[in-house]
Amino acid sequence: MGDNGICFREVTPDQLFPEKWKDFTVNIGGTQALQEIKVPERAGGYAYKDQVKIYSRNRFLYWRTSHDTLELVEQSLDVNLVGNALRIRFQDTPVLEGVSVHEAEKAIVVLVATVSSVHRLSFPHPDHLCSEDSADFALAHHPDIGIKSIFADTTLSSVRDPSSFHVLNSVASGIGLPHVSASLLTVQGDSLFALGYPSGSNLLVQMGAGGQEVLVRELKEETFVPRFLSGITHALIGGRGVPTEAPVSLALHCIGLETYLFCLHRDGILAMWSCSRVALMSTLDLAQVCGSEPGQHATEGVQSHVLRKAQDARDGRVLLAAFLCFAEGSQVCLAKPSLVPGGASFRLNLLCTVPAPAGDLVELALAGGALWAAWRGPRGPLVSRAALGAELGPWRMALLEPPPDVEAALRDDADVAEQYLHYVFHGHHFSAPVIARALALFRRSGPAAAAAAAAAEGAGGGASFRALRERVARAVEADIRRQAAGAELTDDDYAELAYASWSRFYSGCVQYAEAATRALGLLPLGGGGGGAAAGAVLLKRRCYSLLRPMDPLEQQLLAPEAASAADGPSDRKAGSPSWDESEGAGEGDEGLRALASALALLEARCPPELKAAVATALEEAQNPETRVAELLRAPPTADTEPLLAPPFLQELGRRLALVPEPCAAVSALLRRLALDATTAEMEALEAALAPGAAPPPPPLPPAVATLFAGAAGLSVVAQTLHQVASARLAACRALLLLLRLLVERRAALGARLEAARLDALRSSLAPHVVVMAQAYHSVAWLGEACAARASRASLDAASELLAAAGLARLAAAARAAAAAAPGAAPDGRPPSLLALLLRGPLGAAARAALAARPPAPLDEAPGGAGAGAALPLALALGRAAWPVGARAAAGPLLLAAGQRRAAAEYERLLAGWCECGVPLRRFALGAALLLGGEPRKALDALQAAAAPRDAARTLLEQLGAGAGGGGGGVGGGDSDALSPSAQYTLLLVRLFSLGRHWDCVLALAEAGAARALNDEERATLHLLAFGAHLRLGRLARAFHALVAIPDRQRARLCLRQLVATCFERRRLAELLDFPHGALLDDLSAQVLSRARAQPPGAGPHYSFLYALHMGRGAARKAAFAMLEQALRARAELPASAANVRLRARCLLACLNALRLAAPDVRWLVRPDPEPARAHDHPRGRAAPDDGEDDASDEGLSGEAAPRSALARRRPADAEVLALATHRRVALLTLEDVEREYLLASAHLALLRRDQHGFGAVAGDLSPAEIVTACTSAGLYETALLVGQRCGLPLDPVVRHLACTCIDLTRRGMQNAEETWVWLKENDVWEFGIGDAAALELAWKLLEVQLSRLEPLPAEEGSPGAGPLCSEGQLHLAAAAALVRAGAFLPLWLVRACRRRDAARLLRLLAGAGRLEEAAALAADLLWTALGRADASAAGAAGAAAPPPPLPGRALAAALVSRAPLCMPVHTVDRLLLELQAAAQAEPQAYAEPLKQLHHVRDLYVKEAVNTSNQLMDRIHMTRHLLST
Repeated sequence: MGDNGICFREVTPDQLFPEKWKDFTVNIGGTQALQEIKVPERAGGYAYKDQVKIYSRNRFLYWRTSHDTLELVEQSLDVNLVGNALRIRFQDTPVLEGVSVHEAEKAIVVLVATVSSVHRLSFPHPDHLCSEDSADFALAHHPDIGIKSIFADTTLSSVRDPSSFHVLNSVASGIGLPHVSASLLTVQGDSLFALGYPSGSNLLVQMGAGGQEVLVRELKEETFVPRFLSGITHALIGGRGVPTEAPVSLALHCIGLETYLFCLHRDGILAMWSCSRVALMSTLDLAQVCGSEPGQHATEGVQSHVLRKAQDARDGRVLLAAFLCFAEGSQVCLAKPSLVPGGASFRLNLLCTVPAPAGDLVELALAGGALWAAWRGPRGPLVSRAALGAELGPWRMALLEPPPDVEAALRDDADVAEQYLHYVFHGHHFSAPVIARALALFRRSGPAAAAAAAAAEGAGGGASFRALRERVARAVEADIRRQAAGAELTDDDYAELAYASWSRFYSGCVQYAEAATRALGLLPLGGGGGGAAAGAVLLKRRCYSLLRPMDPLEQQLLAPEAASAADGPSDRKAGSPSWDESEGAGEGDEGLRALASALALLEARCPPELKAAVATALEEAQNPETRVAELLRAPPTADTEPLLAPPFLQELGRRLALVPEPCAAVSALLRRLALDATTAEMEALEAALAPGAAPPPPPLPPAVATLFAGAAGLSVVAQTLHQVASARLAACRALLLLLRLLVERRAALGARLEAARLDALRSSLAPHVVVMAQAYHSVAWLGEACAARASRASLDAASELLAAAGLARLAAAARAAAAAAPGAAPDGRPPSLLALLLRGPLGAAARAALAARPPAPLDEAPGGAGAGAALPLALALGRAAWPVGARAAAGPLLLAAGQRRAAAEYERLLAGWCECGVPLRRFALGAALLLGGEPRKALDALQAAAAPRDAARTLLEQLGAGAGGGGGGVGGGDSDALSPSAQYTLLLVRLFSLGRHWDCVLALAEAGAARALNDEERATLHLLAFGAHLRLGRLARAFHALVAIPDRQRARLCLRQLVATCFERRRLAELLDFPHGALLDDLSAQVLSRARAQPPGAGPHYSFLYALHMGRGAARKAAFAMLEQALRARAELPASAANVRLRARCLLACLNALRLAAPDVRWLVRPDPEPARAHDHPRGRAAPDDGEDDASDEGLSGEAAPRSALARRRPADAEVLALATHRRVALLTLEDVEREYLLASAHLALLRRDQHGFGAVAGDLSPAEIVTACTSAGLYETALLVGQRCGLPLDPVVRHLACTCIDLTRRGMQNAEETWVWLKENDVWEFGIGDAAALELAWKLLEVQLSRLEPLPAEEGSPGAGPLCSEGQLHLAAAAALVRAGAFLPLWLVRACRRRDAARLLRLLAGAGRLEEAAALAADLLWTALGRADASAAGAAGAAAPPPPLPGRALAAALVSRAPLCMPVHTVDRLLLELQAAAQAEPQAYAEPLKQLHHVRDLYVKEAVNTSNQLMDRIHMTRHLLST
């Protein structure tokens, strides 16, 4: 194999922000002289031996020294470590090389030697910090939860513990200061340090395990034998003499129980010392061996020699590797000590010597059967590796990441600032300290710039990703403004200044990045039995990177000449397939290597213009073959001319001539390029991506679940896959170019292809190559694109949408992974999309698929650790994310992780060529557009997803979604009766309903209804259309959609929603105008149900029912609605003015409606609150329940009621009681409703007055209470009406009114305002008096009300006539009140009382002691009975004028009519007796009235006797005549 063979490739984890250091300072008394000693920066590390346990697998620690500072960092690829960075400064004491890390039983021991001290630092072993069975470690399986590092609990006291270090007294001893060291933890647990001095001697310092005993010994020539025996001894041990030059590299190793020091001196002599015996055991002159001629020593070079040791895995003996730097050329030698015959001593044997690559050695390491070396060449760092066997194998150079371009490649169609920010922040070349130093240098110029940059380096780690990005953007923008100096710039001028400023800042980043990535050490990762293929860690000044094994196909494509040698059995990890075994042998495999060689040549000569054209075509989802053909057909340019040069084409043709069957070779290469999943991987992928309806997959074992689950591991795997995809994409590009050259330049290539084969290449294989290139471009794009920072709201929205689609479990897993991503925190760099997918279900599927592959599960495979495991996991992830597969899972997973734009862009890249998983991909695109606020585009995409035949069924199976509710709360139908198309429509309706995109829901429902296959589908989809119309406010269209629903039950449900919406939006007029038809009864019942569910008056439900029924001629139903509201208001609401007013209005509307009903149905029914006394309640009569619900509008007030027996006749009370069985109802007639209205009006008037606090009365008032309250409040007219209608006595009201008039007469107008108030409430303006005084109006009110209530017999037809007022009781009550108050009786009242009941008036006056008035009234009555009026009698009556005489003589008329005539004779006699008694006391006042009354009384008695006798005679005569 040649020297440029490649088998490893560098991958750099994301290290934007440095570790959070825990800093300690140790002062052991160093001086300024020690501080001035310069030592080189070194780095090294240690990988844990146990690579099977989860917490120690893929876990290592490394150290760096910089003058007097030691940095210790622990890293893990599987878990995140907390407190993993420790920095110790040994003040004024430079640290020597030779730092070593050792793994003891209970501790990790770090041995450090400085120029004046040695230190033993002990840290707890990971076994004692966590265990696989502990609950703490179970939590650590989550990437966002870390476990404690071994440095987490380190304290300053433990570092400064006196038992942990020993101070050397080298200056006092006279041997100077050491410049090189080595350290070892012996099998006895002691710490052994070897320090080399410029004088050529070595010092051994042995610290006991407890640090109490320290033994210091010096190794030098005198310790071996006396000088006079030295020559003989040297001859015996086979060396050329005792080394006299200074040691340049030391190594300690235990052989059995003895510890030996191997010392490589500047003169090239390798010496072996016994530490216990302090004796030189053997020497080997390597300089003589490497000389150009035998016996000559090679001239020493500029670099010091390096010695490294390891334990040979083949025989368990120590193996030494020495790098010897000579002026003529450096060499690497392998040596091994062996026992001399007799076993008393050792002999150093040289095994082999190979030339070293050109460059300065950085580090040399032996591990896993290979020799690793890191070099620093003129073009950057190099890493080489040589296999260890019988001979040291040739060097194989690792493929390292190229440094950042000095000039960033910018596009003209993008913003300069955004492009530079993307280069700086979204790549893996620049860390935060580097960017901070470059920013500080950019802001300043002059001598202070370097100091500011150094200070900014430490501060860079504290700024967040977003803050640092904003600081850079502001600084560059400020620099542009400073250069502009306030001048107005054109767009071109501004672009030129922006380019200059950004280029200067970017140049500073490149310079500092070059210094930060300077290689310092190398750590092979072969500790767990993984061998050399486990990879290595390249340690740099401010970061680290991993060297991973290359995929056989990747290696063959990048270096086909080295593929054969690199695929040797000694160089391959067990279970890792070679080129020939990786994909299985097949037709055309014999020409693969030659084809790969041709492709590598083409890729090396491929012009940048062609690469950019292919990249642009792939980015624009176009055919890259077209761009390649156009460039080849175009005239040659400076870029394309080398590609088309004849010498190059001849060399290319020569390589192609080695391919026996080009078509078969290309086909074989395409088969190997494809990342098609195996059956086991597909099963694992299907289980991980199963929808929510499927049973959940079994949980992964912890060994599988945590593989590369840490932040660093995720970044490594994602970048590994990106590297593999980029390499294979380059191969596809070269293959496209090769196929076009075979077509366009076949003669120049010297290829002799038949027409059939050429046609097969052009028409059959070329399209496959294009598809392969586009597929790898999509995978590479996932590795390049950065994940957007997803907010909690976007994650919730995506989870809700996917859960509605049936992917709840997948959405939850992806959401959790996105929330725990490093970029989810505000101070982290957004991860790539591949890293994001690896954290979620796709990563779980890849790990499960990797675990299912032979030869063994990961927790049992010996090579399942180190960087070597990153490649299989990356390939498994690539197969899971491969777009040309049975299931495209990346789109939905990106969507679930809150990356809607990435999901849409991913579908755009695949839309033009990928035919696999089209329905699911389009569904993901539609969901992404829906989340992005573009519902119309989303609708088109989601409908297109189900456009192909059987696509809807396939989508439903993949999503695990069936039919269900849609339309925002309107339920769907039975999914078994729906076709897949209808079920998919329901699924889309659910998705659009989440975002309230009702116009899209409507479009879906109408389109689905147009192609419905049965009534079930039509009902469901019309129901969805109804819901969409309803939410869009299109009530008329919603009603028409409702009518179109064939299912009566669903139509009723929709009607309920329509009613609710109309009432909520106050659009009742439209609801009234709808042609309800058969839905009228349902509408009425639903509105009534809603009305009863709310307090009375809370909504317009009863008013709507009234208008609905009145508009359709159902007056009785309208009356019932108003009556129910009134009754409920009375029973449920407090007696406030508003509630009583509501009741009154309802009763008035009920009266109006009931009066419009037919006369034979002017009655209503209501529940009887008191069944036992319902038949004699004054407000209603009990009636039987006819079997219908009394709360039903149809049963009690519907139009069907008049046709019943109850409408044809009014049942008697006894019949009602006999028929009433389980319920009681009360019949209300028109009069009953009028009475209720009158009571409500009176109550309302009373509350308006509210003089006596009746408004605070809770509940209803009885009629008697209302009459009493109205009387007290001065509402006499209302009180009289209520009392008259309810059959209550009116005497108290009349007496109270009369007393009020008397009081008003006596007080005058002292309270005029109050008087006018109560007069106005009694409607006195209707009397027509004009400008009468309040006193006159009050008396007139009394007169009018008495006349209305007690009309004369001639007026019995008037409304006020009735049996209760025919005897003048109310007039006499008013007169009695006036008499008792001693008031004057008005003339109208006296006349009214005389015409109604004069005798009672006479008794009232006589009983009150008003004898003169009584005498005048009695005389007038008697004269009237006699048929003549006496003027003197009239004058004696006082102011009262004699009444008009009766026509004719009263006695004669009584005789003729034979009607009884009764005069108060006994009252007159009693009055005469009282007058006689009064006349005796006051003769002047009562003598004349007494005389007149005696006179007329005697005349009346005489006339009455004569009239009676005549009447009797006539009676006897009549009987006699009849008898004869």
